[in-house]
Amino acid sequence: MIGWQGMAGLIVPANNGVVLPEVYRALPEGVSAYETRLRAGAHVTPEAINKMVEDALVAGEMLAEAQVDMISYCCMGSSVLKGWDWEDDVISQLSKIGGCPVTSANRAMLEAFRELGVKTVALITPYPMVIDEAIPGFFAARDIMVKSITKVEVKSQGDEPSHNRDIRFVEPTQLRALAREIDLEGVDAIGLLATDMETMSIIDAIEQDVGLPTVSNNQAIIWQIVRLLELYAPILGYGRLLADG
Repeated sequence: MIGWQGMAGLIVPANNGVVLPEVYRALPEGVSAYETRLRAGAHVTPEAINKMVEDALVAGEMLAEAQVDMISYCCMGSSVLKGWDWEDDVISQLSKIGGCPVTSANRAMLEAFRELGVKTVALITPYPMVIDEAIPGFFAARDIMVKSITKVEVKSQGDEPSHNRDIRFVEPTQLRALAREIDLEGVDAIGLLATDMETMSIIDAIEQDVGLPTVSNNQAIIWQIVRLLELYAPILGYGRLLADG
């Protein structure tokens, strides 16, 4: 039977073509995943974020109809700009609507850092400056210090300047190369931020290269899915976080 071990619901920005395939890459047998979409503009603006929040609550209603066993809000950028209190409120509302546990890309990463005993991180992001500037304070509010943020180049796939839809074209090999170049003195882990950035294929390799735990948003979301479904089995090949079960 499909979803005999559990059904996960993902709330995903419309431009994101990565998170669902990445989640399915590592989900245990018998766990199924379903997504609903949020309107997302080409660029991060207050208007775009407000539209996503409106859609998130409707998405929760649709996932409740599918009787999913947990929900993950998979947009990191909106939460970084609006703050933890805002996200706490969204998660609380989604939990009531869905009648199930709810997590998020940010919450999953934060709890993954805590699980690994991480206090100081070096981050790699494809985000615009407005989000990168907010990230250190966002994590500091939950006692995680950001030592550095390394920007990954996002190349336009058309004639216009690069925007949100182009993040999915970032090559995982770019991320691995950047991770090898980071100054890791005093750092406990590397974080790869953005749910629309492919990371699962290179997490193990980065950990072997640098000797530190490496956590990505999508990896952390998978970790939260299996924990909320109470499936405590190692998932090998995708980093220390999942391998530890």
